[in-house]
Amino acid sequence: MIHDLTRKHCASRRIRPLVERASWRADVWLVHSSRGFIVVKDFFERGFVMRNVFGPILIRREARAYRRLEGIEGIPRFLGRLDRHALVLEYIEGRTLSGRERGRLDGAFFAEMDATLRRIHDRGIVHCDLRQKRNVLVTPDDRPIIVDFAASVRFGRGPISRACLVPLLGWIDRGGVLKLRNRVAPECASPRERSLARLVKWLGRLWLPSAVRRLRTRGNLAPLQESNRPGY
Repeated sequence: MIHDLTRKHCASRRIRPLVERASWRADVWLVHSSRGFIVVKDFFERGFVMRNVFGPILIRREARAYRRLEGIEGIPRFLGRLDRHALVLEYIEGRTLSGRERGRLDGAFFAEMDATLRRIHDRGIVHCDLRQKRNVLVTPDDRPIIVDFAASVRFGRGPISRACLVPLLGWIDRGGVLKLRNRVAPECASPRERSLARLVKWLGRLWLPSAVRRLRTRGNLAPLQESNRPGY
């Protein structure tokens, strides 16, 4: 628990939600505290099973990932756990990476993102969800911030992890960055990178959430809405 922050305090100082409410994921609130603006990611107001079983597991896993990534520029600073249901992060002002950035961002943005990703992998963490634009923020000075490590995988720091496991699964992250670069700044991608991005897009159709969205659409059901808000 953060010493000067309580659940009651956070509830009374909420500014606005940062993600759309959904039964299967945490509420994410922008909160004003004595240390300034912070982000609170919280499963407390979910249903019984999510609140008491899956939520605490996800919070614990994500907290461990953020602790290991401490000090890496381009990632929100982990401020601690509010309780077993919630964690607290540094708030970094930024807009969600989207197609509206096409023509605005250059190769330097993605070069910095690649460097941040290498540092993440060097710590034995694979993000696993960088295909989602909402998990990458663009700061007012056009720098990348990677958020939402709920789906991340954390490996040990032994030789097998460093030599095999992280590089193998790291392609999930690198493919996600290639896909984003091809959408937002295709002129900065080499012909090889554009070919790889097309391959990643094809492979992404096998990803379960994408398959579910397609099935819902074909079944004349309302498609799942993808939020443009930050993921955190």
